[in-house]
Amino acid sequence: MGFGPILQQIKTALETDAGLLSFVAAKWKKQLTVKITWRNRESIAASDLPLIMITRPSVDRGRNYGKVTGKHRVRIYAGFYQPQKDLRQLELLEFEEQILAALENSTGLAALIDGMSPADGANDEGALGDLCFTVQEIEIDTRG
Repeated sequence: MGFGPILQQIKTALETDAGLLSFVAAKWKKQLTVKITWRNRESIAASDLPLIMITRPSVDRGRNYGKVTGKHRVRIYAGFYQPQKDLRQLELLEFEEQILAALENSTGLAALIDGMSPADGANDEGALGDLCFTVQEIEIDTRG
């Protein structure tokens, strides 16, 4: 199986996780938008938020007993609008945790992959003021 169905399942997991959706609704009173896209080709307005964008920028391939293996890096860019300065950092941290929990809880995703672990992560440190963004990398193991 190729990685396309896995990427789609990641999107589905984020769009349907009850914990993530209730967190977003409670914090920002809006619906979450999830997209598979290219990070450098997406223009984002404050009205688009909260938003999660998913990319798969890299893969390391190998061969194990005649099967092609892959360590795919999935990058998740997530942002929201928060005009209250004192809430931004705490909400950003919790948003990161909710995203990771949604992926870990997805039985649909677990059925398609050999393993998954959080890799690198960073946030914008408040550089954009009212607009808060984080990027999380997830490493996904597959065997074809």
